[in-house]
Amino acid sequence: MAGQSLFEYQTAKHRVDGLSEARKEPQRCWMPLDHGKFKLNVDAASFAEMCCTGIGAIVRDHTGRVVFAGCVKIPGLFDPLTAELLAMREGLVLVSYFGLQIQMLKSDSSNAVLLVNSAIDGLTAMDLIT
Repeated sequence: MAGQSLFEYQTAKHRVDGLSEARKEPQRCWMPLDHGKFKLNVDAASFAEMCCTGIGAIVRDHTGRVVFAGCVKIPGLFDPLTAELLAMREGLVLVSYFGLQIQMLKSDSSNAVLLVNSAIDGLTAMDLIT
């Protein structure tokens, strides 16, 4: 019994340590965007007490200056991946409306980024988030 508990503890600790190591990103220097291009940052959060999800977007130009920012409250709760994908979609709809050329889309959800960047049976990134 004690041996099994120790094994489970060590296995769980290894998983957590592995995750924390995987999440450490190397230090990167800021690289400016191409002139005339823009970077879109998105984020999402769910609020159980209000039964809604908030999504936000901010667009910066090649100098790092904020061009615009906005947020939307969506009725209902979504899992984190779906919420981040919704934030990406709404951010892209917004920049498309203004006719901006996005060079970079950033999100703090590595799963959403991996999903959008992966090729799945001929689906494009827009297929995944529309």
